[in-house]
Amino acid sequence: MPALQDTLLLSSARQVGPRAQRLREQALLARARLGEIHLHVSALHGQLLSLGPFHPELPDARHRVWRRHTGGRAVAAGEGFLAITLSLPQRAVLGDSLRPEQILNRGVRGVLAWLRTMRIDPVYPGLDFITVQQQRLAHLGFREDPGGALLIQILLAQTTSLSETMLRLDQIDPKGIVPSLVWTPEESTTLERLGHSSEAHLPPNAALGPLGSAYAEILGLGVGVCDASSLERWGEEQIDDRPHSKSVDAPCVQVEGRLGPVVAAIQVHEGLVADIFVGGDFLAPPNFPEKLVRALRGQPATPDSLHRILHKLFTAPDCYALGMDATSLEDLLVRALRAAV
Repeated sequence: MPALQDTLLLSSARQVGPRAQRLREQALLARARLGEIHLHVSALHGQLLSLGPFHPELPDARHRVWRRHTGGRAVAAGEGFLAITLSLPQRAVLGDSLRPEQILNRGVRGVLAWLRTMRIDPVYPGLDFITVQQQRLAHLGFREDPGGALLIQILLAQTTSLSETMLRLDQIDPKGIVPSLVWTPEESTTLERLGHSSEAHLPPNAALGPLGSAYAEILGLGVGVCDASSLERWGEEQIDDRPHSKSVDAPCVQVEGRLGPVVAAIQVHEGLVADIFVGGDFLAPPNFPEKLVRALRGQPATPDSLHRILHKLFTAPDCYALGMDATSLEDLLVRALRAAV
């Protein structure tokens, strides 16, 4: 376990492209593994669609897709949003004995504190949104490495609403490859709509100060400054834009999880599981799909076998998929199995 730093490093960047943002996230994770605690605030350019690591590829629209390291839903991103990313060596920095479902509750508190200084009354109702007056103001997600390094990300709507997600999906994914719930305009808001025009147009470097102070106070840390350009150099060595879930040649079935649609497919050969795909809107360690494949491949393609293997898999403390529990995942995979045979 690396020695924890007693300083929260701060950095910011504006007019960032999707690949540069991904490089910086990769660097934040790499440095968190060495004990660094870091808050990075950025603004991406363009009208983008942000996908999580378990969504399928959109190869014809890569220039308009920002594939996050953090899980969760497909959402609008780019111009009009602030991307607030907190990296930590381990979840214990946020509090002792935290369960995975408590990570966002603790990780979002600096943003909530900053919003309250604007006399906004934000609510974190659980799951993956900050709301104001029951309207979505920010989307949340996290990624936890097998070794414990943690990335928490808040996409805050300054002047562009999260309800733009449906338009972006229509434009960028006209074939409907990425599963998504329907969003309506009245379900979301922005800082600008809430009457906070000055904060709605704050560049990342101006937002970094109050956000950094809020997080430093909550975490009990000092504050230091980091050059954001150094993050890209760290991340360049390990950049990988591929999704963690790989599709298989088999019928897909879909269920509505707590965060949104989750899809699955199972390929069967001679009565055995040959391959498996699970993707969509959920929060899980990056190796979760790989663990599923390793556990199920070559096993009997029967509901009883699925039940036994999934029960064993989900008893491990580092195996979780927030957005659907083990029973829901088992039901989904049984449906996929029946569709395949």
